[in-house]
Amino acid sequence: MGGVVSGRSLLEMGGIASNLIKGLERAADDIVRSHRFSDSVIEKTSKSMISPRWLYTLIGNFSWRFQAFQNGVYRKMNDKPYQKVKHND
Repeated sequence: MGGVVSGRSLLEMGGIASNLIKGLERAADDIVRSHRFSDSVIEKTSKSMISPRWLYTLIGNFSWRFQAFQNGVYRKMNDKPYQKVKHND
C-alpha cells in the first residue's frame, strides 16, 4: 500500500481507497463502542488497493527500477556488497 498512498490523503485518492476508508470508519466505530474489530473491518482494510496483485507487483518493480535509473545506480541493483567471497588458499 505504501507506494500507492505515498503521503496523500485517502480522500484525495478517490475510489482506489474506498475499501480502506470504509474499513477505517468501521474500525473507529468499533473502538468508540469498545468492541473488538468486526470481520468486515479486517476484510475491508486487508484488501489490496490495486487488483490483481500481480499488477501491483509489476508496477512496484517498475517504479523501483525507474528510481534506480534516475539516481544512476540501476547497474548496481544486483550487487551483493556483503556477500562472503570464497578464497582459494
